[in-house]
Amino acid sequence: MAEQDNKHIGRRQFIRIAGVSVVGASLTGLAACSGGDSTSSAPAPKPQDAAPPKPAAPAPAAAPAPAAAPTAAVRISEDDPQAKALGYKHNAAEVDLTRYPARGEAAAANQYCNNCLLFQGEESDEWAPCTIFGNKLVAGKGWCATYAPKAS
Repeated sequence: MAEQDNKHIGRRQFIRIAGVSVVGASLTGLAACSGGDSTSSAPAPKPQDAAPPKPAAPAPAAAPAPAAAPTAAVRISEDDPQAKALGYKHNAAEVDLTRYPARGEAAAANQYCNNCLLFQGEESDEWAPCTIFGNKLVAGKGWCATYAPKAS
């Protein structure tokens, strides 16, 4: 009977042995992956001996980003995939009216980038960043299908 007991271990004993094995293997793996000299005789610091981490200093308040300078920004190309998808043209008179028939209607006669809500410049600017095109420059007298009038 004693021999039979040695062959069969209880569930609790198995879990205890398996848990110790997993922890030991994990620690061995961590030591191997540490990148340090494995022949070092210095003991690894115990977690309770380690100094508590210092609280992070609050980040300084970010200064507002300056307005994009037209000379530093890139003008959008009419061949840009997003520009093509939205029917963007540098000159609103060149918009494809078969694709965008509403642009040809009298109500849209004064729709230009420079009076669109997404245009990030003054109405008098020849070129300015547009939020739709990742702040690339668009022509003030241009147009695209995302036109949204500025609130009066």
